[in-house]
Amino acid sequence: IWLSLAIAAFSVILSLYISLWSVIISLWAVFASFVACALAGVVSGIAFIFVINPFTGIAVIGAGITLAGLSIFAFFGCHLATSGTLILTKKTAIGIKNAFTKKEI
Repeated sequence: IWLSLAIAAFSVILSLYISLWSVIISLWAVFASFVACALAGVVSGIAFIFVINPFTGIAVIGAGITLAGLSIFAFFGCHLATSGTLILTKKTAIGIKNAFTKKEI
């Protein structure tokens, strides 16, 4: 019975670990999409100015510049979230290890 309980506990811990890191991966994906949309917005805005409508082009360039600014803030947020998650997982692993090892006094 202890083997099945150990497997279940390991599965729960692994699923929590994977869920935590999937949030971090999602944050970095949002950052990458901000950067891609910023570049595409500026480039397509310039094309819109000359081809379709100057007012639409200016609006698209403004949206691209706004996303470029948001991508800077998103980078710092993603970086802090990643480093915080690294610290959290390290402390959790040390806590789990200390729960199973004997402490000699």
